[in-house]
Amino acid sequence: MRAHARSRVVLVGWSALTLLSACGDERIAEPTTSPANLRGSLSLGLANGATSDTLSVGETAQLTANLRNNRKRPRPTVWSSSAPNVASVSSSGLVTALSAGATTIKATNQYAADSADIIVRATSVVPASVAIKPDSTADAVGDTVRLTSTVRDSSGAIITGRAVNWSTSDTSIAVVSSAGIVTARKVGLAVVTAACDGVATTAKVFVTAATVATASVTVSPTTANVNTGKTAQLSATALDANGNALSGRTFTWASSNQQVGTVSATGLVTGVAPGTITVTATTDGKSQTAQVTVQAPVTGTEIYPGSDIQAAVNANPAGTTFLLKAGVHRRQKVTPKDGNTFVGEPGTILTGATLVTTFVRESGYWVASNLPVDDAWVVGVCEDAFPVCNRLQELFLDDVPLRRVGSVAEVTSGRWYFDTGARKAYLADDPTSRKVELSITTFAFVGTARNVTVRGLIIEKYANPAQHGAIEGPTSTAWIIRDNEVRLNHGLGIGVGNAMQIINNRVHHQGQMGVGGIGSDVLVENNEIAYNNTAHFSSGWEAGGTKFVKTNRLVVRGNFVHHNRGPGLWTDGDNIVTLYEGNRVEDNAEMGIFHEISYSAIIRNNTVRRNGFQSAGWLYGAGIMVSASSNVEVSGNVVEGNYNAITAVQQPRGSGAYGPYSTENLYVHDNDITPGTGATGLAQDIGDLSYFTSRNNRFDRNTYRLGTSARPFAWMNGFRTDVDWRAYGNDPNGTFAR
Repeated sequence: MRAHARSRVVLVGWSALTLLSACGDERIAEPTTSPANLRGSLSLGLANGATSDTLSVGETAQLTANLRNNRKRPRPTVWSSSAPNVASVSSSGLVTALSAGATTIKATNQYAADSADIIVRATSVVPASVAIKPDSTADAVGDTVRLTSTVRDSSGAIITGRAVNWSTSDTSIAVVSSAGIVTARKVGLAVVTAACDGVATTAKVFVTAATVATASVTVSPTTANVNTGKTAQLSATALDANGNALSGRTFTWASSNQQVGTVSATGLVTGVAPGTITVTATTDGKSQTAQVTVQAPVTGTEIYPGSDIQAAVNANPAGTTFLLKAGVHRRQKVTPKDGNTFVGEPGTILTGATLVTTFVRESGYWVASNLPVDDAWVVGVCEDAFPVCNRLQELFLDDVPLRRVGSVAEVTSGRWYFDTGARKAYLADDPTSRKVELSITTFAFVGTARNVTVRGLIIEKYANPAQHGAIEGPTSTAWIIRDNEVRLNHGLGIGVGNAMQIINNRVHHQGQMGVGGIGSDVLVENNEIAYNNTAHFSSGWEAGGTKFVKTNRLVVRGNFVHHNRGPGLWTDGDNIVTLYEGNRVEDNAEMGIFHEISYSAIIRNNTVRRNGFQSAGWLYGAGIMVSASSNVEVSGNVVEGNYNAITAVQQPRGSGAYGPYSTENLYVHDNDITPGTGATGLAQDIGDLSYFTSRNNRFDRNTYRLGTSARPFAWMNGFRTDVDWRAYGNDPNGTFAR
C-alpha cells in the first residue's frame, strides 16, 4: 500500500534535504538564510522539525539531499539503514517499509552526517476466511489431537500474526485449548470453532470409546470333555490390565492336534479321535488355552434320571462302569465300590436339592412349609455380617443362592429365613413360575473305595458341611475326578484323599471353598477354581479357592484360580514337598499363593496378579507369601499388581510334624515383579533379627519394575528403598527398572 503525498525538508549548510513521498512532488521552500558554519553542518530533519516518522508495510518515502557550497564541490550523499529487514534505503534515498519494526536511516557525505528514525507498522488487512485442518477427526476417549488454523484475506493470501479464538460446542465431549489442542472426554460429537476478527469456521470431532489394550485372555471352560463325533462350545474374553472384560474383540482359534479334535472360528470343538488337545484363543497378540479331552463313547450300565444310583452300585460288582444319562438326578448319594467308574452324558446333573413348589402368603412373606431339615452339622467361623453362613441348607431361586439370615425380620429381596423347628422357609421374592430348590443331601460321592473315577458330571447344590466336599474323598484312595463341573455346594466342592487326581474340572461358587483336604501324592491339574466362598465364611478360618493340610508330594499345576473370597492356593499345616507350578492366580481377595506353617516347597513359573486387597496390611495380601515355612524356593514367577508382591514372615508358630515352623532357607530368584501398593521382602515379630542375617534367606536375580514406589521393599523390620535393599545384600544380580 502506498501513502498519500507528503514531503519533508532537511537542511544541510546552504543545502536543502527534502523528503518526498513517492506519489507526490509538493515541496517546502528553501530557507533564505544560511547557517554560519559552512562545513560539517549536514542536518537531516523532517517536516516541522520532526526527527522520526511512521510508515506502513509496503509504503515508500523519498529522501533527497543537495549540497551547495561556495568553497567546496558538491559531494555525493551515502544512505544506510540500521535494520534493512525493516526498511531499506536505496542509493538515491528511497526508503521502502518491509516489515514491522524500527530502523534508523542515515545520510552522510564528506562533510557531515545525520539520521532519522523510521517506524514501520504492520499492514492492517481484513481477514476474509479461516480454515481448520483437519476439518473432521475421530478420536478415542482420552486422546488428544492438534487442529491448525489458516487465516486468509480476500485475495487468498495467508495472513499471519492474527489471534484465533477456539471453542467447542460441548465441553463434556471434547475441550479445545487456545492452541487448538482437542482432548476427547466422552463418546459423542463436538463441533470445534476457530474465529478471527468476526470470521469463523468449524471442524467436527467424533469421539469414540477408548481403545483399551488387551492385557490377558480367558477361555471358558478351561477344561472340557467331548465324545468323538460330538461338539463342545468354548468362549473367550479379552481383559484389560485391571481384569475388566473388553468387548468387540475378534479371536482366532487353533487346535494343537486336528487329528484328535478341531475347533471352528467361533470356538466350537469337535471330537475326532480319543486323546487330549490344547485349544488356543488369541486376540491382540494375547492368548489363553483350554484342555479338551476327546473320548470314545462310554458303554456301561445305564442309569436314567429318577433311578437310584446307589441301588445300581449295590446290584453290580466292583469295577462296573455306570453311564449316567442326561437330565437331573435328584438327591443322589453314592458310596462306590472299588474300581467303579461314573460317567455322565453331556447335560447330566447330580443335585443334592429338592424342588420346593408350594408357597402361601403369610404376613407379607412367601412361606413354604413341611420342608426337610438337616442342620445337624454347624461347622465353621463366619464373617461378622453373615452369622449363619455355617448352616448347611441353602435355598436357590432360579439357580441363584439366596442369602440365609437369622430371623424373619431380616428377610428382604435376595434373603431367606429357615425356621427349622417349624420346617418353614420365608422369602420376600415372589416364587411364582420360578424354580425354587432347597439343598438337603449331604454328599454326592463318599466312601473308602479305591480307584474310583467320576467324570463328565455336573454336581451341584449339596448340603455338605464346611471342610467336607460334595465329592468327599479324605478316606478314599486313588480316585480320579476329571472333566466335571462342581458348583453351588455349601462346603467344599471337592475334598481330596490319598493319590487323588483332580483334573480338568470347573469348581466354582461353593459356599466355603473350591478344593481342600488331606492326602499324599495328590495331583490338582488344569482346573478352573473360581468365585468360591459365596456364603462368606471367615477366610482367616478357612475359605477361598483351595486349602491343603498335611499333604506329602502335592502337585498343583496349570490351574486357573481366580475371584475367590480368600486365598487362591493355600497350603496350611505340615505340608511337605509341595509343587505349585504354571498356575494362573488372579483377583483373589487374599494371598494368591500362600504356604503357611509347612515345609519344603517349590513355587515356580506361576502368573500371579491383583491378589490380596482384602487382607491388605503388614506383609499379608501378597501375590506369593511364605509364612513360618522352611526350605521354600520361589522362582520364575510373574507377580504383578498384587497388594504385596513376594513376602515372607516369621511369627511364633511352634513346631510341627517335621520340625520347627521357621522361615529359613528361603530362596527367591528370577521372578518378574511389578509391585502394587505394598512391598517385597521379609519381616518378623518375634524379636529375632537372625532371620535377616543368618537363616539363609536370599533374594537374587529378580527383575523389579518399580514405577513410582518409594519404598517397595521390606527388610530388617522396615520398609526400604531399592538402594537400601541392595545395601543389605539382597539381589546383587537383580534388575531394578523405574
